[in-house]
This record gives sequence, C-alpha cells and structure tokens, in this order.
Amino acid sequence: PVRNLAIFLSANPTWGVYSPSWTIGGQKFWNTMTYDDPRSDTGKTDVTFTKPIFFFDLNNTFRFKHSWQLEANANIQTKGDVLNFRILSPSYNIRFVVQKCWLKNDALCLRASISDVFQRSVQDMAHDCGFFYALQKTRSRSHRLDISIRYTFNAQKSKYKGTGAGKAEQQRMSNGN
Repeated sequence: PVRNLAIFLSANPTWGVYSPSWTIGGQKFWNTMTYDDPRSDTGKTDVTFTKPIFFFDLNNTFRFKHSWQLEANANIQTKGDVLNFRILSPSYNIRFVVQKCWLKNDALCLRASISDVFQRSVQDMAHDCGFFYALQKTRSRSHRLDISIRYTFNAQKSKYKGTGAGKAEQQRMSNGN
C-alpha cells in the first residue's frame, strides 16, 4: 500500500480591484519499494521515497473600470517524491493576461495571455527500480501567446441579491432552535 498525506489551503479574498486566488499545499509519501537487484548481496534492494513536495498556485486578478482585467499568475512546484518517482528540479510557470470586454453585460471579450514567460517549464525526474535507474529531463516549449475572442449569447447579470438566509432562517439560527 502507498501511504501519503496531502494538505492544501486556499484563500480568495477581494480588496478593491484586486482579487487574489491563492492555493498552497504539500504532499508527502511514505513509500518503500523492494526491488530485485543483482548487485546486492541479498538480491533485493529497498528504495525509499519520502521527501515532501510543495505546490503554490498564486493567481492575481485586477478588475478595473470599463471592463478591463489584468492577471499575473504563478504556478510553482518544488522538488520531492511522488509515489516511486523523485522530482529533481523545481518547476514554475508565470503567466500574464490582459482582457477587455464590451457590450451589455460584457458579452464580447478579447483576451491575450503570455504563458511560461521565463521559459521554466522544466522537470527533471528520476525513477529508481533498484537494478534500473532512469533519469528523464523534460524541457517543455510552453512559452506562447494566446489570443481569444469570446461572445456570450443572452448574457445576463446575476440576479442574486446577496441577502443570505431568509428572515425565518436567521431567526431560527439566532434562537438556537
């Protein structure tokens, strides 16, 4: 059996025009694999994978007047062990977005984004099977410019008034019934 623990925390506050969406977390495996290994005196070897790995998703949105929106987003992953793989290099992706919307209820939107700004979509991984050790170096070409146009038919503003629970429910909750 593979034992692991994963913990993630998210926050989505809003301060004026700024709306961050942050998620941080980590995952730790307690994994020991026993493999055949002719180099060992016993013919077996134990390989342990226990180094934790951490994740950071830091998405930052700025909403301005006249339906302008800017985003600065970062996705970061540290070194660590996942199941029976060892991730040997941190990886991160930085993305910037500009968006402008027009028409009633922002039905028409033009969005431009630049992904992997610093071209660091890199991941070096090792797989240790006792008698066999594989090292993989991945260099992704995810640096790109995306431009999209979106039109929403029958766009409507939300009718939600933000009043929360009805008066009867509020009264019931305050009385402890």
